[in-house]
Amino acid sequence: MRYWVSLNGNEYEVTVNGRSVSCAGKSLDAGLTAEPGSPMVVISIDGRERRVGLVRGKDGIDLYYRGRRLRARVEDQRARALRQVAGQRGGTTGGLMRAPMPGLVLRLMVEAGTVVQEGTPVLVLEAMKMENEIRAHTAGRIRGVRVTAGEPVEKGAPLVEIEPETA
Repeated sequence: MRYWVSLNGNEYEVTVNGRSVSCAGKSLDAGLTAEPGSPMVVISIDGRERRVGLVRGKDGIDLYYRGRRLRARVEDQRARALRQVAGQRGGTTGGLMRAPMPGLVLRLMVEAGTVVQEGTPVLVLEAMKMENEIRAHTAGRIRGVRVTAGEPVEKGAPLVEIEPETA
């Protein structure tokens, strides 16, 4: 499985196949063991163990190691494809959010005039019997909602338009 890991602003493509992990052209033997009831995990890389604190937040994961805090975001292939197809590129570009796949709009969580932050859930789209929460790709105000609950949509169909925040 491929992942994209952003660590303090630097992005790395990581491929995981069992205990074999490939990153930046290096192949490593790696493992992760959680400590029950604790935010601590033990990360094993090529036989060397490191104890790291992991705290999940709204915007990613904070890693605590040797007194340092690192901000990480991890995106798997599916999440990355959804974000790219939906036009979720971050920043304050605003614009129209489109359906990343065909499906059925189950719930709307916003209406015209709602102020949203990047990552705010705007609707739930059911596809292949799975509920997919579609989130705002930027901060701003909802200019318009182009769908209704119960409406089927095709891939690429307009869903919600966001007017970006102004400084």
